[in-house]
Amino acid sequence: MQGEAYFSLNVSWSDFKPERSLGNTLKMGYLLKQGDRRKNWKRRWFVLDKGSRLMYYDSKETYDAGGSPLNSVDVLGSVVIEKETGRQNLIALETAKRTFYMCGDSHEQKVAWKDALMEAGATSTAL
Repeated sequence: MQGEAYFSLNVSWSDFKPERSLGNTLKMGYLLKQGDRRKNWKRRWFVLDKGSRLMYYDSKETYDAGGSPLNSVDVLGSVVIEKETGRQNLIALETAKRTFYMCGDSHEQKVAWKDALMEAGATSTAL
């Protein structure tokens, strides 16, 4: 058939997954996160990349296996809120759509995550 061109395009799911190279990562680790509806606390594996995306997974194993995040949020323009609560080492990240409540295992971990979020484009405020 003259004048017709045929080609094939091979695209895999990995072409659409977030970049997983360590060079693209600002911070990763476990944090406790409060659920949006039930308000229960669960341990999640968080990954903050240099593109200002905060993603969280069910576990580190899910992340390592190439699984999809449970959720992701753009932290650019979000606010890290400092406030006293009954929870130790609380990090409150206020975005346009909702506020994420997360807890570090230690004060040092909380400060490290706050610093990483601010490096990714969040601002900070104290209440």
